Amino acid sequence: MSQPLSRRLRRLWLNVHLWLGVGLLVVLAPLSLAGSVLVWHDPLDRALNPERYAVGSGPAAPPAQIAAAAQAAFAGRALPMQLRLPQVPGDPRRGGGPHRLARSRRPAAQPQRLDRSL
Repeated sequence: MSQPLSRRLRRLWLNVHLWLGVGLLVVLAPLSLAGSVLVWHDPLDRALNPERYAVGSGPAAPPAQIAAAAQAAFAGRALPMQLRLPQVPGDPRRGGGPHRLARSRRPAAQPQRLDRSL
């Protein structure tokens, strides 16, 4: 004997719901893990690389001096674009920016003439 229509539709909906959920799990679980790593980046970095967070004694260097030291350390391989100042005592100042080699691989934009004389 066949099942009533409502029971078959319910079973169909449960199967659709199950497999949509499994498919979304495959997509959303890695995104959630990556997002949590981004949210906890600074504490994780401090725990995994304590040598980066060694703070010396004495007065703090001015931001311009830190940017010059970062530029010299990378020897032209990167462009200093930002300087992150410490949020709590004991945090280091950090600089960052785009890598110059990655930027040089992009094709240069060709200038276009805007005036079109006839």
